[in-house]
Amino acid sequence: MASFLLEEQAREMVRSGGIGLSESLYEALRDRRDG
Repeated sequence: MASFLLEEQAREMVRSGGIGLSESLYEALRDRRDG
């Protein structure tokens, strides 16, 4: 459940332009989830 929350937060940061790091975080979480 926590990983889902982190993924959603990262996705929202990417959508809003974020801080640059957010896109990297989103990619890392996505890659980890996909295995």
